[in-house]
Amino acid sequence: MADLGDEDGIEAEEVARSDAQRTMARLRERLSQPELEVLLLFSVERLSEREIAQVVRRSERAVHSMLQQAKQKAREALATDGLREQQRPDQEGG
Repeated sequence: MADLGDEDGIEAEEVARSDAQRTMARLRERLSQPELEVLLLFSVERLSEREIAQVVRRSERAVHSMLQQAKQKAREALATDGLREQQRPDQEGG
């Protein structure tokens, strides 16, 4: 017999997975393939801009520019969907 806590944990995982899938779909709609690749290498794989430049065979300057553009588009996409991180209490009323 399953514990109620186990069911809550499974449901929470399903919700998180669904949210992540929606977020990735939104990012795929808004970002070019190279922008998405650079953003994922930076944020998921935790590569430096120098390492990303080597992987994608572009200059560090090009990677930096692409990464900044990708971050901005991602922020806009997430804000549009109401998925953007809520303002922290220490940032209110500023």
